[in-house]
Amino acid sequence: ATGANLRLTYNDSNGSAANYADLSTSSIGGLTITSAGTNPKTLVVNNNSASSTGNIFEAQDNSTAVFTIADGGNVGVGITPTSLIKLNVAQSDTTNGSTGINILHNGAVTGGGYGYGLSVVKSGASSNNIAASFSASGGTNNTAVWVTAGDVSISGAAEPNKLIISQTNTTNGSTGATITHSGAVAGGAGTGLSVVKSGASLNSYGLSVATSGASTN
Repeated sequence: ATGANLRLTYNDSNGSAANYADLSTSSIGGLTITSAGTNPKTLVVNNNSASSTGNIFEAQDNSTAVFTIADGGNVGVGITPTSLIKLNVAQSDTTNGSTGINILHNGAVTGGGYGYGLSVVKSGASSNNIAASFSASGGTNNTAVWVTAGDVSISGAAEPNKLIISQTNTTNGSTGATITHSGAVAGGAGTGLSVVKSGASLNSYGLSVATSGASTN
């Protein structure tokens, strides 16, 4: 190693070890770790005390923790990790368009397959399994889910429809969709379901409803 470097080696007796890590500093004090060898792990942080409950890793910005891996492996980004949340992310920026998490998948999936920007699975023998929970509150207008482009399919196939809901449950009382508006609207109109079909179509349907299947009712 040359320059502002510190080299840590493994089983080195004459300075020719092939497995090593170089620690180097930049002119502004940044630290770079460069590893070499067979399948090297550049950095391993191990809290090896059985009685310790301190954080495994903590990155700070101006002495404030911004990324923390707690004892047990739970992660906090912008917030202290908690025991019940594997990844906890908090965003306090007030700039227009600020986002807690942004996920981008822009790879061209070939062969007729599917590309998923986000896939969420909840399994296990729980009393109630919920794959995703969304909540919006505190604003003038609160929207829990906003689909800006693309269609929505709920247990349905990919079809040229904006919203597809498919229900195959045979239990008595099972329902494809339920809409409830129970708010007391003051001085205006409250709508449980509003359907508008416009445009110069050959046949226009505001709402098309069909029932089928060997149900008693």
